[in-house]
Amino acid sequence: MKRQLKKYLQKRVGKLIGLLNEIPGKCSVDYFHSIRIEIKRIKALFKLIDFSCHHFPRKKVFEPFKQIFAITGKIREVHVEQLLVTEYVAATNFKYKTVLDRNLQRHHLGFEELLKTNILKRIVRRVANAEEAIESMRKKNLSVYLTRVRKKIEKYLNHDQLREDKVHKLRTLLKEYYYNQKGLKDIVPFEWCSAKKMELFQKLLGKWHDQQVAFNHLTAFAALKGHTPQYIGEVRIVLEKMAIKKAQILNKINFRIKKFL
Repeated sequence: MKRQLKKYLQKRVGKLIGLLNEIPGKCSVDYFHSIRIEIKRIKALFKLIDFSCHHFPRKKVFEPFKQIFAITGKIREVHVEQLLVTEYVAATNFKYKTVLDRNLQRHHLGFEELLKTNILKRIVRRVANAEEAIESMRKKNLSVYLTRVRKKIEKYLNHDQLREDKVHKLRTLLKEYYYNQKGLKDIVPFEWCSAKKMELFQKLLGKWHDQQVAFNHLTAFAALKGHTPQYIGEVRIVLEKMAIKKAQILNKINFRIKKFL
């Protein structure tokens, strides 16, 4: 079991380092998304290790991963906003599109600067800490941990209507359960629901989250001083469309919850 856990961790970290060694200037939307998925898998595993090994300094070990996750998260959010704003606004002179272009350039530069530091060496050192902690893990703790996460998920799913403020937390718990269960399937086989079923439900939650992020950022931008009344009117139209879309997706989520249980 310990050998399998180490092998899985090394595979995930190896994939992440391989991505980070690519040329940033040629990186696509999928590239940054792939980086974040790998870090989410590693984070989920670290939480499992932390549960089984109380002396494991999870926050310290995760710190270099967290730095990469934060900057790639900003890039990912801009990518999402660009797609959604383009979907809602055909005009190319919509001021917020220019703001997003500038933000993307700034975050790309921040990502490139981070890679020039010793971030990769720090990752390698932190992985050694995680491998050391794995040595003190016991197999039964894996099932206990996943059962606890599953019960937390079920609390959200047992409500008749999932509130907006609970969607992201449910999504986070599902990913934590899904990544560990799928990654460690040879050690702890699926016993709750199929991986495909979880993937489809997470995708729906992700669509709602994308709309929410874009809605919040555009709302904050509209609140800044200096906009003309005409532009504020244009922004309000976009926000109304986003609000309608969010509500439609949330209705689908609440409908799917009944089938998910």
